[in-house]
Amino acid sequence: TRSLEIQYIDLSKKYKKKNDFTDVEIKKFISDNAEALKEEFLDFSYIKIEPKNLTGLDDFNEDFFKKIDELDDKISNGVSLSEISQQLSINPIKKNNFLLDQKSNDIEKLVYTNRNTNKIQILDNDNFFLLYEITKINKKLPNFNDIKFLDKAKESLFQKNKYDFNLKLLEKINQKNFSEEDFNKLALNKMESIKLDSIKDDKKFTNESLKILYSLPLNSFTLIADKNNLIYLGKIIDQVVTNIDIKSKDFENFNNQANMKVRDYMYTSYDAFLDNKYSVSVNQKTLDRIKNFYKW
Repeated sequence: TRSLEIQYIDLSKKYKKKNDFTDVEIKKFISDNAEALKEEFLDFSYIKIEPKNLTGLDDFNEDFFKKIDELDDKISNGVSLSEISQQLSINPIKKNNFLLDQKSNDIEKLVYTNRNTNKIQILDNDNFFLLYEITKINKKLPNFNDIKFLDKAKESLFQKNKYDFNLKLLEKINQKNFSEEDFNKLALNKMESIKLDSIKDDKKFTNESLKILYSLPLNSFTLIADKNNLIYLGKIIDQVVTNIDIKSKDFENFNNQANMKVRDYMYTSYDAFLDNKYSVSVNQKTLDRIKNFYKW
């Protein structure tokens, strides 16, 4: 029944912008996190197998699927895609030093997604079968002049900088070193306020954030989040507790919930008492016999 009034600061406006990082900062970040930023470049080949180029017909008939099974057996016996493509007289499509990007087609995405499973396999892709073979996976850092990689590095640096900012702020709050003056200084007169009617009032903040807010005393500071994962610095500036009429439906609901919690606590306490008082051993062989009996 407690309502809270919260002042909060949108921290997204306090982080260093992604495009404000200098080349020196980005290069240092890449150097310090080289292993994590490495990408996997693939050399692979693939062929599309359709009824027309396998049986000479347009139908997915029994003969077609029989030949697909034969190809699957050849793969299991170590026959390469190059050999199979020669036997089928189908020219494979080859990709070297391939890295997935927005321009990649569906087949390339499928191969790249399955790069860490079988190096050669045949897959049912609805209106055709795909046979691909990965001959090389080279894990390396892309070139610094690669726009896509540079943007990824900037985004990673931005996220790290944001995380460090939030962590430093949270540590300061937990160590009781964050003051009202710090809050006002960070706000720069751009703080907002909201009234929360109850712990279930999730119109602004997430349920986890509401639980944190409702666990803290008046004038507390904390970090909270909304449903878009934006982070805020919040302060509890007021709280009002409303008494519930004993004849109201709300009182009945809370009373039932309280009784259930007391009952559950009693059962849990009794179980703990039995566990401490008695030592129970299980005959595994007997238990296995019972399992086998009911299995039939």
